[in-house]
Amino acid sequence: MSGISVAINLVSALLLTTMTGSLALMIWYYAGHVLVRFGYLRWYYLGLKVVICLFLLPVSYLVLIWINCNNSMWQGKLFVRTSAILNVCQVLCIIWIAGAIFVGAKYLYEAYCLAQRNRGIILCSGIEYQIFEEVCRTLRVPERKVKLFRSPCVMTVEFMGLFHPKVIIPEKSYSKSDSEMLKAVFFHELVHYKQRDILWKRMIIVIMVLHYFNPLVWQLDKLMEKWCEYACDLRVCDLTKRPGLYFGNILQMAENIREGKVYSATIQLAKHENDLVERVKYMDEIRKYTKKPVCVAVLMSLLLMTVCSASVFAASNEAAKKYVDLYDMTDVMKTTELKHVMNYAEFTDNGPDSSTTVYEGEVNDLSRAIKYFDWTVPVTGMRVTSNFHVTKGKKISINVYQNTQTDKNILIGLILPNSTRIGVKGNTQIFHEFTAETTGYYQVFVENPNRVAIDVEGIYNVY
Repeated sequence: MSGISVAINLVSALLLTTMTGSLALMIWYYAGHVLVRFGYLRWYYLGLKVVICLFLLPVSYLVLIWINCNNSMWQGKLFVRTSAILNVCQVLCIIWIAGAIFVGAKYLYEAYCLAQRNRGIILCSGIEYQIFEEVCRTLRVPERKVKLFRSPCVMTVEFMGLFHPKVIIPEKSYSKSDSEMLKAVFFHELVHYKQRDILWKRMIIVIMVLHYFNPLVWQLDKLMEKWCEYACDLRVCDLTKRPGLYFGNILQMAENIREGKVYSATIQLAKHENDLVERVKYMDEIRKYTKKPVCVAVLMSLLLMTVCSASVFAASNEAAKKYVDLYDMTDVMKTTELKHVMNYAEFTDNGPDSSTTVYEGEVNDLSRAIKYFDWTVPVTGMRVTSNFHVTKGKKISINVYQNTQTDKNILIGLILPNSTRIGVKGNTQIFHEFTAETTGYYQVFVENPNRVAIDVEGIYNVY
C-alpha cells in the first residue's frame, strides 16, 4: 500500500473517530449532569475520560471495517475510493497534515519554553519539604516519587511531569505559620497525581493535534480542566473532612496570584482568584446533594453508556450508508459496478493451453476487500493476481471492463486452491460472482485468446 493510501486510510479513520467522540461528548455533556445531581461528580469526570478514549481510539472505524470484510451488508464497498473520492481525500489529507504540524509545533514550542523556564528550579529542603513528605505518606505516594521544587518564575503552585512528576511552588520564605496552607496545597496537587490528571491532560493535547479542526475538542479541553479541579477538590474535602479550612488555605495561597504564562502541560492551583471562588461555590452546592446508593450511579452510568454506544453505532452506520451511496454515484472504472443482466455460463478447466503465456499483474488496494487492476493483456497471454486467502462460503465478485476491442471475447475467473480454473467468457464489460467452495488461496485471472493485445480495467471483491 502506498504512503498516500496509508495517509488517506488514517484520515478516513480520523473523520469517523471525530464524529464518534463528538457525539459521545454531546450526549455525556447533557445526560451526565444527572449523575452530578445524584451526588456522583467523580462518575461524570470518569465519563469524560471515556470520551477522551473515543477521540483517540478509532473504534467505529475498526468495527465498520470488520463488518465490511465479514458481512455482505455493503458488499465490501465501504472506504473504497473512486477516482473522485481519491482526489478529495488527497486534498483533505494534505490540509489535515499541514494543520496538525502547525498545532503540534505550537505545543512543542510551548514544551521547549517550559523546559527552559524550569532550568532554574531548586529542590526544596526546608519546612515546606517536611510538610510535603508528610502529605505524601498520608496519601501513600511512594517516597520521592513526586519531588518538590521552588522557582521565582512560577506565579502559583504547579504540578507537572508525566514520567518525572514534580510540584513547583513560588519562591518565598515559608514558616511554620504557613503549615496549614502548605498542607492544603500539597493535598490538592498530590491528589492530581493520584488521579493521573497529567496523563489525561497530555492525551487531550494529542487529541487537539489530531482533531484540531473539530471545535468540540477545544470544549473538551475546557471541560476536563474544570472537572478535574472539581473532582480533586471533592476528593481532598472527603480526605480532610474540613472543606472550609481547605478552601480557606487555598484562597490564602492564591491571594498573591499574578497573571502569567499558562502552560498546557501543567496543572496550576488556579489561574486567577475568580477561578477559585467559582470552585468554592460549586463545591458548596455539590455537597448539598444527597448521595444515592452506588448501584444507582452504576445503573445510570451503564444506561448512559448504552444510549451513547447505540447512538454512535447508528450514526456510524448512517455514515457508512452515505459513503456507499457516494461510491455508487462516482466512477471507479468508467462505470462503477455496472452489472450485466447477462447470465454467463461458467466453465471449468485445468488451466490455459501451452501456447498461453502467464504474467503476474499489479493490483492496487481500494480497500481491505476490494482490489483494482489496470492491465494490458498480451496476445495469447493471461495475467493473474497474487494469491489471496478466501474462507469457504465467501463470495468473490469480478468486474472487468475493456473498450479497446469490444468485439473480442476474453476469459475471466478464478484459479482455485487445487490449481483448476473456473471462469466465464464475454466482451466489453463482464460481471460475475463466484462462491468459494473451499477455504484456501485463490487468484483472479484475465486471459486474452486473441491475436491482438487488450487493455482491461477491473475490480474484484471478497465479501
